[in-house]
Amino acid sequence: MKKICFVVQRYGLDVNGGAELLCRQMAEKLLPFYRVDVYTTKAKDYTTWKNEFKCDKENINGVCIYRYRNLKKRDEKKLAELNISFRKEVIGNYDNEFKWIEAQGPYCPDLIESIKKNSKKYDKFIFFTYLYYTTIYGLPEVKDKSILVPTAHDEPYIYMNCMKKIFCETSAIFYMTAAEKRFVNNLFHNENVISEVGGAGIVLHSDISEAIVAELGLQQYLIYVGRLDEGKNVPQLINYFLEYKKRNPGNLKLVLVGQKFININRNKDIIELGFIDEKDKTNLEAGAFALVLPSQFESLSLVVLEAMSLEVPVICNGKCEVVKDHCVSSNAGLYYENFAEFCGIINWLKNHPKEKKKLGNNGKKYVRENYTWDKIVSKLRILIG
Repeated sequence: MKKICFVVQRYGLDVNGGAELLCRQMAEKLLPFYRVDVYTTKAKDYTTWKNEFKCDKENINGVCIYRYRNLKKRDEKKLAELNISFRKEVIGNYDNEFKWIEAQGPYCPDLIESIKKNSKKYDKFIFFTYLYYTTIYGLPEVKDKSILVPTAHDEPYIYMNCMKKIFCETSAIFYMTAAEKRFVNNLFHNENVISEVGGAGIVLHSDISEAIVAELGLQQYLIYVGRLDEGKNVPQLINYFLEYKKRNPGNLKLVLVGQKFININRNKDIIELGFIDEKDKTNLEAGAFALVLPSQFESLSLVVLEAMSLEVPVICNGKCEVVKDHCVSSNAGLYYENFAEFCGIINWLKNHPKEKKKLGNNGKKYVRENYTWDKIVSKLRILIG
């Protein structure tokens, strides 16, 4: 049986992040076909890279996890200084690019040494995601047996010169969407690299409970699931929602699910739930009026596909090409580019219940046809060989 190793910046049952969750799901789904290890750090929080996991080795759901210490906590002041001059002084300057990568973290040279030391032990190394030290330093050490899962999108960091080597010298790339593949090909002209367009498998749930919705006293609500931070455009979502409520009084609430990295003023119409278990999250998504994704930068968005699978319409930021593609291809969601359009979508959904139900039906069909785990695993196995 072939042996493969996933390399990812964070890994664990209580690690909050779309790419990290996808990595764990893929690792577990490949267990019937391969021996699977994971090389990762001891961090839970990407904003500090603090070494919170104590053990060096553990088993999670049949996958063997090797954890390595981060040697530097993230220095937010230093990183902020680099970001201020990013386009002028970092991009194109080899030394400054790598200073930025190390400042962003996780700075984990022991993990890279382990990849080098054990390179012959594995048939393939699968790297998540393109942006982090673990990929940028680790992938070149085993490029002839590497698979990159980049989760890439149009953001300043991907324009660093050092990224071209990662995208052009890897043996294979597993893209999340066709939009991601188009963007990467246009940027790096790496069409010659073997690739597949896969994504993630979504479980179609049939055991939905309304208990948590009733417990929270919710009637009609929008839901956001993900990190509550500026990078996900959550402050704009909150501002849009509160302004909408001023103009449209009623019982509509905004439910926020996920780890919080910003201050949010208390408001009777905003329900913060923090990090909740998967079952409660699914039940809350299923009962929502719509799921809102304000982020401009997504490479797949598991929560969008989950909502579609639950026949819940999606409202997304029209500047996010990947999720906009999902909405257009599925005819299961709508997108906005300003406050007026945000308000218009909510009111249109309220006033057109039959069309809203049709959007939900379209979403479930789209997920069933494109995002089952059997299909995703089959595509990934083609690259593993």
